[in-house]
Formats: sequence, structure tokens, C-alpha cells
Amino acid sequence: MPNWQQIETDLLRVLTRDSSYWRLLKKTHNGDGVRLQVQKMIERARGRPESPPFRDPVKVDELNASQGPFYRGTSLRSGPYGHWWIEEKSMQQWADASANLPRAQCQQKVLEFVEARMAVDKNWSYDRRNLNNRVVRDGILEIVKLVLPPGKRLPVISGPAGHQQYASGEHPHAKSLSNVVWIGGGKQIFVALTALDESHWIEPVPRSSSHWPFS
Repeated sequence: MPNWQQIETDLLRVLTRDSSYWRLLKKTHNGDGVRLQVQKMIERARGRPESPPFRDPVKVDELNASQGPFYRGTSLRSGPYGHWWIEEKSMQQWADASANLPRAQCQQKVLEFVEARMAVDKNWSYDRRNLNNRVVRDGILEIVKLVLPPGKRLPVISGPAGHQQYASGEHPHAKSLSNVVWIGGGKQIFVALTALDESHWIEPVPRSSSHWPFS
């Protein structure tokens, strides 16, 4: 399966100010030189050729406050912080598609859209902390929001999510469903956030909010 820790390390390296990202973006204006560099890193880090984190086209760009907010799903195992985010446009499409369902079902359907369109491996959200070694929670549970402050610019890599295995690793269905995959295809954004950024800019979206999943 893909080595996601290595993927994130390599993608962060190309997006930091110490790398060639900023120089290349300034020279090429459209980021083509960085895009090729990112694709090489993805090829090296993704683990299996058949499970890339991105499909083409992969784009390297910058985010600013006017383009947000951005969203991500969380689980007991993963928590709210991370580098992979979703545009508000996508969340709106999934919320609209589920709007005619009762509230609880609508919320669950939106979370399932996030999981399927972002091709989230079930092992990422699998939690087995009880004494009987049974699944306590399996799947995305909540939504959090990333709000950039005015004037802030961040380098990002974006593209359609590549297909991924439905469940891998220690998930109880990893072997029985080893040939089942998420198709993916939703636009995902890899953001070069620091721990300080995360603690200040990421907010929970309570399920009790009348505007859920937005605020």
C-alpha cells in the first residue's frame, strides 16, 4: 500500500520556502516546473503504481483567504489536523445531493461522499481501542474547517484523488476486501500547514449547526 507518511514528507519538502518551489513558481508563472517536480516525488513516494494520491492533472498553486474556507473529514484515530483538504464547492455539491434526506441521514451521506470521493482508506479511520478488539468507530465522524487569515498565502498541490484500496493494514476487512477500491475523483488539496497554523486556523463544525457541514 502507499507509504502516506513518506508521500506527505516529500510533498511538504517541495512546498516549503527552502525548496525550489517559490523560485520556480516565480520564473514560470504557471508552476509547470514545480508540477513536474511534484509528479516525480509522487512517483517515488506513492508506494504502488496503481494507487497514486493524485490523478492528472496535478496543479501547483497558492491559496489565500479569499478562496476558502476548506474542509476535511476527521475520525477518532486521525483527529482534526492534517494536510489534505476539500474545497467548499465540493462540500456544497454533496450537501445539495443529500438535502432531501432527514437530517441525521443527510449528515451521514455527506460524510460518505467525503470518504468515497476522496478515496479514504477505511484503515485511516479504523479505531479498535476496546478490550474485545472490536471496531469502536469505522469511518469519518466529523467535519472541520480551515480558515486562512487575511493576507496569508500558502503553497498547495491539488488534483483529483486517485483510486485507493477500500481497506488495508490492520482493518478487519483488509484481506476479504483486498480487491475492492474507492474510485476517488474528487478534487483534493494538499496544504503545507505547520503545527502552529493548525492550532490557530482549524475550527470544528458542530453537527448541531443549522448550516452543517459549513459552520
